[in-house]
Amino acid sequence: MEISFDTYFEDKSVYYFANEPLNFQSEYLNLYLQKGIEDMGNKFDIVDLLVTTSQEIAFTSFSRYFKDNERFIKIERRKEAVEKYFAHCGFGRIHLESIQPKGGYIDATSEHYAMAWKRHFGLRSKGLSGVSYFTLGFLCGAIEAIFEVEPGTFRGKQIQCLSQGDSICRFEIFRGFKRKINKSPGLGKLQHEVGEVDDVFVPNGNSVVEAINGLNLSGLDSKKGLIDQFDMTITKHFSNYMAMIEIKLLMQAKKRLGPGGIKTIKKFLEKLGESNAYFTIGKMINSDYWAEYIAGSVGKDESSELYACLDIWTAFGCGKWQLAAKTTGQFQISIKNNPETNAFLKLVGNTKSPLGFYAGGLVMGTINMLDKGAKTGGEGIDLNFVNKLIKGGHHYEYIQKNCRMVGGNIDTLIVSRT
Repeated sequence: MEISFDTYFEDKSVYYFANEPLNFQSEYLNLYLQKGIEDMGNKFDIVDLLVTTSQEIAFTSFSRYFKDNERFIKIERRKEAVEKYFAHCGFGRIHLESIQPKGGYIDATSEHYAMAWKRHFGLRSKGLSGVSYFTLGFLCGAIEAIFEVEPGTFRGKQIQCLSQGDSICRFEIFRGFKRKINKSPGLGKLQHEVGEVDDVFVPNGNSVVEAINGLNLSGLDSKKGLIDQFDMTITKHFSNYMAMIEIKLLMQAKKRLGPGGIKTIKKFLEKLGESNAYFTIGKMINSDYWAEYIAGSVGKDESSELYACLDIWTAFGCGKWQLAAKTTGQFQISIKNNPETNAFLKLVGNTKSPLGFYAGGLVMGTINMLDKGAKTGGEGIDLNFVNKLIKGGHHYEYIQKNCRMVGGNIDTLIVSRT
């Protein structure tokens, strides 16, 4: 059965599946979001943050996808669709044949989080839980949608993990004490049209965005259901997964971490954005694909290189990132229809202060990396490379000039040389 899962909407620069926004995310971002939460110890309920959030989104999106669709009347077709979607997004290969309305066991012969963890950090201790928090929640929510039961009906646990040396990831899914879970914010609060932002110039045209989107990246093309591209592994992830986790962290910060809790989470998200920029942009512009199909259309001057990097985030489905103004030592970056902001506004409405900490870290990291020299001369991009740049300090810092969260009509960040 041929299934089309998602579409890239050029007017919004976002992928959508069943009204659920998606964007490409690197293995670095996926790992370090959950590792950072783990490293906070027992301050936060990691199951609520990483598992329940995934369950909420999977149930919402697949319920919408299956509803009134004649192709998915049969349970077997629904199971097949979930298996293919999981692989399409680069999360790996799962097998749902044996799952029943009361639950059962599900095996993943390959799984993005576990395999990436083992590759970056080595074998994980058997005394710890497995690392497939997202997949566990995804399975619970998807199975609820498959069998049309109330969200929050299923719970689960991971009993084997590739990151711990097991041959598969195995999950036990069962009906537990029923609890209320929230719905995904879906599309969120979409940005009202504000007209085109006047770019300083568009030296590369649409060449970067078209070259990346033209790949039509899908894990279905891989036996393992993974997306290995640009010398890294990426996933086409639910944008709302990270956005909902961010909101939960910020709302619980003071209670869980004390008076300085919000500041701690702010720094965590900024560092996550900065380091992910070093990893992702570094991988992209040092890849063979970039050298062969993109580099020739990118100018050699500072602004052309920056514009090409901003186009990466646009092509990845993170909204439209634009260079809106430039002076000596200062760059003004606008983000139209940022799916993160769309989700924030739907979840909590307007706030007194901006919340774009992760986006701020991304733009700060992107410009700092270009300033320090993004080409590695063939040495490769790894965790040592990222840590070296972080320890090297910042030449540029960001502030949020305009923000939709506080009533502005567009998200605008200014990055200035310190």
